[in-house]
Amino acid sequence: MLSKITLAGADETTDIKSLVALCKNFKLSEIAIHVSEKNATFNTDAYWWLREFFLLDLYGKDCCVALHINDIWAENFSNGDISPELETFLSMQYHDETPFIKRVQLNFQTFSKSKLQTLVNVIQRFPDIRFVFSYNEASKEFIQKLYATGATFDCLFNASFGKGILPEKRPSPMIDTIYHGYAGGLSPENVTSELDKIKQQLTPTASFYIDAKSNLQDDDGHFSIDKSILFLKKATTWAHQNSVATI
Repeated sequence: MLSKITLAGADETTDIKSLVALCKNFKLSEIAIHVSEKNATFNTDAYWWLREFFLLDLYGKDCCVALHINDIWAENFSNGDISPELETFLSMQYHDETPFIKRVQLNFQTFSKSKLQTLVNVIQRFPDIRFVFSYNEASKEFIQKLYATGATFDCLFNASFGKGILPEKRPSPMIDTIYHGYAGGLSPENVTSELDKIKQQLTPTASFYIDAKSNLQDDDGHFSIDKSILFLKKATTWAHQNSVATI
């Protein structure tokens, strides 16, 4: 059952009011913001844009927001060294003290034994935030060891390492008790057929999500509200036709 539709790539060029309106109209939507030391340090446009996004959503609480952390910030975070900017983002709370950032995806590339316990400690430090890790050939052994520690997290099948390449086959879940997502080449044109392929790999009661980025961009390479709405309409229609679960 499709329970979340992640739209990645919105940034300081994206109109915030349009983004909040999109969230209001599509309850399964999750807005994923990519951040790193290259684009979101203090006083950059991206930093202030994310702060403004939070303030605009402060009273309505209409948006489900995730941070996808990349590059050096991701490596450092996974080693317990969290930048002041990320500390600021993760401390943003609504008036009921629930976090503005609901999920954090750490896109790190090194998988050492010493990182394992550090990650467990990081996950425990933020009990109200769900962490997401990409599952592919490079990371699968590490992810399995992390699961064996008892840590709670989500997994994203992303064989192309974020390059937006459509896989030949959608894999079955690694572990039934982990919430899994599927990325790679999803677009408004193929989302219905790809969801049919994903459904074939799951048990009837399994809850999952999808994640799209590259094919939601306009000709200038920026996040497209119009393409995102079309993607959401088709995915939401499929979800209703195949029953919907929320987590």
